[in-house]
Amino acid sequence: MKYRGLLFLSILFSAALLMLTGCIDEVDQGPPTTTILNPANGDVVRGTVPVIVTAYDEKDIDRIRVFIDGAQVLEEESDVATFNWETGPLADNRNHFVAAYAIDDDGNVGASAITSVQVFALAVDTLPQLVTIQNPQNTHTVSGIVNIAVGVSRDDNNPIDSVAIYVDGVRRTTDSTFPYIYPWDTTNLIDGSLHTIFAIAYDRIGFNVTSNVSTVAIASDNIGNITAPIATIENPLHNQTVSGLTNVVANVSNIEFNSVDSVLFLVDGVRSYTATTYPYIFPWNTSALSNGSRHTIFAVVFDQLGFNVSSDVVSVTVSSNVTTDPDAPVVTIIFPDPSVNNIFSKSALGNSVTVVADAQDVSGVTNVEFYIDGILQGSDTTPLYEYTWDLSSYVTGIDHTIFVRAFDPSGNVGAAFARVRLEP
Repeated sequence: MKYRGLLFLSILFSAALLMLTGCIDEVDQGPPTTTILNPANGDVVRGTVPVIVTAYDEKDIDRIRVFIDGAQVLEEESDVATFNWETGPLADNRNHFVAAYAIDDDGNVGASAITSVQVFALAVDTLPQLVTIQNPQNTHTVSGIVNIAVGVSRDDNNPIDSVAIYVDGVRRTTDSTFPYIYPWDTTNLIDGSLHTIFAIAYDRIGFNVTSNVSTVAIASDNIGNITAPIATIENPLHNQTVSGLTNVVANVSNIEFNSVDSVLFLVDGVRSYTATTYPYIFPWNTSALSNGSRHTIFAVVFDQLGFNVSSDVVSVTVSSNVTTDPDAPVVTIIFPDPSVNNIFSKSALGNSVTVVADAQDVSGVTNVEFYIDGILQGSDTTPLYEYTWDLSSYVTGIDHTIFVRAFDPSGNVGAAFARVRLEP
């Protein structure tokens, strides 16, 4: 009887223990998954190489440790670790090894695969290509669609095979065609969040060169009731053929409550010119470029609220052949007068006004186009060139831009601007 009682108490205690342990969180027995995102196994590297490691676990990651050739170089209390590895002291044309370990809150340790890379020691005359992030630059604040542009110092004796562009350590694109531009959509990213951008260029000798790292902040395209500017390349047109001195014109709209600080022009992904006053024009001399060569142009607008907005990307072909008419038409807006502050009353004008322009060229003018706030509204082929602007749908109390473009038979394009403020 005594032993039966003890057996009953033992069974009861075991059941209670099982019930109790069922109410307590199970200890995570699984190690974290640790991944080295960069460099990749087998890469050939030199200079400064960003080592990027991520870790995942059902529990929180306590820290990540990064090792190079067995020596710890970084400990980061996060699930992402980034270390700029200066390979110069190790440049011996031999393999070196990168490893990482992540530790979760329960003390479980997860090791990455070991990454083996070759660090090259090179003579000055055999250095690989130089790679830089031309846009956006480090500490920029960006909005909307951002054109990530990578500049590469090209060498015909050592061509680039491809350029890979990374955002937050994730490869977004691999581009094998110059120039190297990636339209990065930031519209769904968190306002104020920080993101890193870098690129890796692969050449035909076997070098793998990493660019500088740009860290940028996201600005919502809406601050209060003020939205980001809208930038467009008005001249030259996409797929147009250009020659000689070409005026690259950027139009910036949606700035009635937000002044523009400057407009940066990039040609073939390289920062080429900054305009700080309206109108925003870059006098681009194409005369030294190869006949038939293809080039891309875009602009970046910097405003006083911190927005950094990319325009559309325009591709043009350069014609360096000597022509009888290398000059663009000369365009003059006769009305409204561009030299004065035009303030028009919609009611007094009957909700419409006639824009009048003159265009002169030694070869004649084939067509004149009229744009309002960057949008094509109409064209005329007979001088004087006119367009009747219907004001009824345009907002009062703000400035509106009139842009006139004239074409000659050789494909040359001339342009002129005027600005008008509408009142009720």
